[in-house]
Amino acid sequence: MSPEQARGEQLDARSDIFSFGAVLYEMASGRKAFPGRMGEAMHAIIGVDPPPLGDAGLQVVTARALKKRREDRWQSAGEMGAALEMLQRAPTGVNRRKLLMIAGGAIVVAASGGGIYRVRSGFSSSTARGGSVAVIFVENLPVIFR
Repeated sequence: MSPEQARGEQLDARSDIFSFGAVLYEMASGRKAFPGRMGEAMHAIIGVDPPPLGDAGLQVVTARALKKRREDRWQSAGEMGAALEMLQRAPTGVNRRKLLMIAGGAIVVAASGGGIYRVRSGFSSSTARGGSVAVIFVENLPVIFR
């Protein structure tokens, strides 16, 4: 959930960027970006930055995705994907490469699949009027990094 969603404001594709940033953060760190019960997590989403990641490159990408003001975030999934691709090409460890390959694939699915879903299913919520839909289910990813 993005800060604007927690505040009940209008949503757009940058809300999905925030949510994906939270997923990417958890994939990279093994911990939630905004832990706690519902009220605590919503407070953190609105006003607290998560602890930095150990990987400087991933920290830059996720920190920008998790900006509280949507104007400060990546403006599109393509823009964030390009940054992840640059990180993927950099000489790094195997674990980071696997993470970036999974993240890059998820961005492509989110960027293209959401539009296809809206058109073919007749989806009629506010996201169908110019926003985006991205649902990414991730389970047991830490096994990849062992």
